[in-house]
Amino acid sequence: MAILIYNIITIASIPFLLPFFLYRLLFDSSYRKGTGNRLGVLPEEIKNGVDDGNRRYWFHAVSVGEVMAAAPLVKIFKDRHPASIIIFSTVTDTGNRTARGQIPEIDHLIYFPFDLFWIVRRVVMAMRPRLFIFFETEIWPNLLLHLKSEGIPSVMINGRISDRSFGRYKLVRKALKGVLGSVALFLMQTEKDREKIVALGANPYKVFNTGNTKYDRALELIMREKGCGLTRADLNIPDGSVVLVAGSTHQGEEEILIDVFQRILAGYPDAVMIIAPRHLDRLGKIEALMAGSGLSYMKRSCFGEAQQGQVKIIPPHPSLVKGGREDFQVIILDTIGELSDLYKISTIAFVGGSLVPVGGHNILEPAAHGRPVIFGPYMDNFHEIATLIAGRGGAVQAQDRDDLYMKIDKLLSDRDSLERTGREAKRFVMENSGATEKNMKLIERYIN
Repeated sequence: MAILIYNIITIASIPFLLPFFLYRLLFDSSYRKGTGNRLGVLPEEIKNGVDDGNRRYWFHAVSVGEVMAAAPLVKIFKDRHPASIIIFSTVTDTGNRTARGQIPEIDHLIYFPFDLFWIVRRVVMAMRPRLFIFFETEIWPNLLLHLKSEGIPSVMINGRISDRSFGRYKLVRKALKGVLGSVALFLMQTEKDREKIVALGANPYKVFNTGNTKYDRALELIMREKGCGLTRADLNIPDGSVVLVAGSTHQGEEEILIDVFQRILAGYPDAVMIIAPRHLDRLGKIEALMAGSGLSYMKRSCFGEAQQGQVKIIPPHPSLVKGGREDFQVIILDTIGELSDLYKISTIAFVGGSLVPVGGHNILEPAAHGRPVIFGPYMDNFHEIATLIAGRGGAVQAQDRDDLYMKIDKLLSDRDSLERTGREAKRFVMENSGATEKNMKLIERYIN
């Protein structure tokens, strides 16, 4: 009954969502690329390979963060089962591009289909995966129920449920219980996440707390980047300069960061801030803010292009620098896949989505590089990690604009404290790694 109501509501919503869909098709070229996949049309090489020996495994991750969390598991999966065929899906274009660039083990990369029963049926019949592995809390009723009806197990990896989501899910708990019953295995990030999914109706014997694969991904990145990747010299930043990297920023945060940075410049006139917006479609708005701030800035792309870890350096021409100075104070990251490199060269790393009520983003990458991490009050999505790392002295939480400035200034004025915070951040990541191996052991039963 619940799935019937879900489908009635979903189908009834189509006329209202259709104008938005058509608008995206007409004016968003990146969205057009995945239209066929979203409607259930798969590449011929996938449809023609249904008799490849039942070796197909479908991995799904929504966007960039989930893709990065998936990377360690896909790698170890392919290493141990080299004959497997990895089909990987994402929802967003940035997630798709990240998967293409960061996970070479993928055999077929597609966009996730709409959760309409006729589309889902078409995709599953064309793909015929042996196992469906999805990251974090991507609960799509039609897909999960159809997979179960076809005898295809599904596994949630890196599962998490924020307090906000938990409140919403509780309202539809009875309906949700049947969908959760279709999932073969829940591998959750924390004990609280395990308790929440059980409270919502998951079979407790199918739920395990295995940890967060993002710890493993963070460590993997720094190991891979040893001796390569971006350097300060690549960006014309002197070795002794203070570098504040603001990663995954959202609307409303750049204004605060600009104000804080201007105050920092009073004490550290050679300081540089690097702004890495979460969504690149906001670049125009950020440039407008910079133009009105009086700060000189550059786009990262003006320095050259990054290709497979090799950076072709193109010295910036003075005419490209905005603000009337030949040197620059701010770099805007307008490329994909380089944020980890930038954390590596930072003095202090600010993680965005935390000064505005978004819920925060991954603080583990800068921590793994041994950089002091600072974030705002809104860390719902990473509440437990944020609390634990701050308690260890590896990160600092700021409550507002003035508090952010004071805590950055305090770290910069005390070199010993700055270095100690960075060491504790890295130690925290090292001590909590290992989720990928735990997950792999539990899903082996569905592989062999």
